Amino acid sequence: MGASEIVLVHVTEELPPEAEYLNREALAKRVAAKIGVLEQELQALGFKVKGFSPEGTPYREINRLATEEDVSLIVMGAHGLGFMEGLFWGSVSQRVVEYSEKPVLVVK
Repeated sequence: MGASEIVLVHVTEELPPEAEYLNREALAKRVAAKIGVLEQELQALGFKVKGFSPEGTPYREINRLATEEDVSLIVMGAHGLGFMEGLFWGSVSQRVVEYSEKPVLVVK
């Protein structure tokens, strides 16, 4: 049996109050638009899709939603940061794996 439902999540890191120069509304609209496009594409393929775009600590929000939505698998990309990006996972994917109650597939 294959997957019939997909939960899409894009977490925006909490911004400090001094980051007033960033337009939070514009950022939220861009994220919602990205999630919306993916939702439409996946729905066209026959999937039931739920999209979320919370603000918070990414690995915590991903794991929280995975538990709340009772997902069977978390699939995410590995984005290495820093001078050795080809050798290490991104810190978010690494922490999701460390703290998740659900299986995680990290794709490079």
